[in-house]
Amino acid sequence: MAVAGAIGAGAVVALLPTPAWVQSGLIVAIVLLALHEIQRARLGGAGAASAFCLFDINTTAAEIAGDGTIATTAHTARPALAIRLRVASQQGKKGNTGHKLPAELEGVVLANAYVTPWFTSLPYRLTSDPPWRQRWPRIISLWPDSLDADAYRRVRVQLKWK
Repeated sequence: MAVAGAIGAGAVVALLPTPAWVQSGLIVAIVLLALHEIQRARLGGAGAASAFCLFDINTTAAEIAGDGTIATTAHTARPALAIRLRVASQQGKKGNTGHKLPAELEGVVLANAYVTPWFTSLPYRLTSDPPWRQRWPRIISLWPDSLDADAYRRVRVQLKWK
């Protein structure tokens, strides 16, 4: 996805009525940012999710709003989903082998998940997210071949019915 975004942004920059040196500088910056994003997205990259677990949270007289916050309401309780991620830690503790141990983060799965048999997107917010993440949530893209068939089916069922 980072490569497609970089190609699209590079095409837009090439069409801008600016001097060639400005266009070149912007294209170099786009390529460097795309390479950084690809490195971060690799399983070994710091901050990349290597595993996740979905679990139910009972909101009991509280409702999870679209921005990921829990707002108290007078409505009946409804189940919601939370997510626990295992990520490669930048500043994690080191184990016996000298490798950094993974960190676990928790967050809330948002209601606007896209679920089909061919592709599923899992939007979520972490409790430690900065304020600008309220507008742009994190998303995990799941393809049928990214995990085994039964696990993919269970994730789709949880997202579809929660």
